[in-house]
Amino acid sequence: MISSGYGQTEDYKLNVSSNPTGIDHINSTSIRIYPNPVNDLLNISNSENISSVSIYNMLGQEVLFSKMNTSSGQINVSALPKGIYLVKALVGTTINSFKISKQ
Repeated sequence: MISSGYGQTEDYKLNVSSNPTGIDHINSTSIRIYPNPVNDLLNISNSENISSVSIYNMLGQEVLFSKMNTSSGQINVSALPKGIYLVKALVGTTINSFKISKQ
């Protein structure tokens, strides 16, 4: 209820959603990405097949893409410069996101 100071009041209803916009699911599967921090080979495993893995730098640029279609594998990240990266793994229609540190 909001009062105008002149004895008038108005009721407003505000609906608040706890779902972040633009993101359907985050880490809803049991994907494991290790080691973190990583030097050369990034291991990825899951109980379901992982369709693909994309790695993005902190500017949002895709710097590596790997088609997998398997439940586990390795990605060679030795050519990437040191820094923080966002890993997105596609499992079915769900995108799982992780941060990794490249040393």
